[in-house]
Amino acid sequence: MLTTHHVKIKAIHTVVPDQVEQTMDLPFDRDHLQRVCDASGIRQRHVATDQSAYDLALQAAKDLLHNRGDSSDIQALVYVTQTPQSTIPSEGHLLQHALGLSQDVTALTITEGCAGYVYGLQVASSLV
Repeated sequence: MLTTHHVKIKAIHTVVPDQVEQTMDLPFDRDHLQRVCDASGIRQRHVATDQSAYDLALQAAKDLLHNRGDSSDIQALVYVTQTPQSTIPSEGHLLQHALGLSQDVTALTITEGCAGYVYGLQVASSLV
């Protein structure tokens, strides 16, 4: 069980692709799609056609840093993705550079499946 003390999330920002697709427009049986919509409540989803997870993460991080102002006290960057476009250099390091963070910032990429977000939080809190 993960237990953290004196660690808190101060800000969260999300970015989604502009393109929206309707569930009922998928190429499946309409009765099946309707059952999926009724059971899940998911009637539409955002789809990235010309953006990668990295692009979306970069935009979200830029927005966060813009709202924050000063980034000189950032000591670590933990990037979690299921779909990395690059392994060498890691996208965590690419984000560090693109955001203009100091080379002293610890930057890492975690490539995990469904539990990646929780695992990323655990890793980030252990760095505090």
